[in-house]
Amino acid sequence: MKVLYASRIEKDIPGYEGLYQINPQGQIRSIKRQGSKGLIKKTPLSHKGYCGIRLHKDGVGRSYIVHRLIAQAFIPNPYNLPQVNHKDGNKTNNHVNNLEWVDQSGNMKHAYSNGLKVAPSGIKNGRAKLTEVQVINIRHCKGAATHRELANIFGVSKYLIHAIHARKLWTNI
Repeated sequence: MKVLYASRIEKDIPGYEGLYQINPQGQIRSIKRQGSKGLIKKTPLSHKGYCGIRLHKDGVGRSYIVHRLIAQAFIPNPYNLPQVNHKDGNKTNNHVNNLEWVDQSGNMKHAYSNGLKVAPSGIKNGRAKLTEVQVINIRHCKGAATHRELANIFGVSKYLIHAIHARKLWTNI
């Protein structure tokens, strides 16, 4: 059910029809009924920095992330994509124009390309085969031993030795 209030469109929240409505800016209001005044609800930040809300139906409360409720109400999802992305990277900007449905891969690509998430480097990378001391030793051995010899000594590939010498990997050292 769409309701027009002062040029603002509000839609019922799916699963909470007749109880709560949401607008494209992310404001949620309870519909006036017995036990409810029909007021705009507060959406405090979760521990991950997203605006959240707790909705109640039939005496049972459930927590939701606001941007997902907005996307479900206002953004078509013909490919049934599972995640909602903030286009500008701001977790608190829940305007419908800033949201889009994505898959996990698209969400991660967006995060890395916009600097929202940084790939762990060096020893912090769980797949690292070398320590910082070993990388320093490899760099000092440049020219004294072949890539093949260094790869055999450190138990890694020739490509890894080349990438370390070319400063394509372990760039923080």
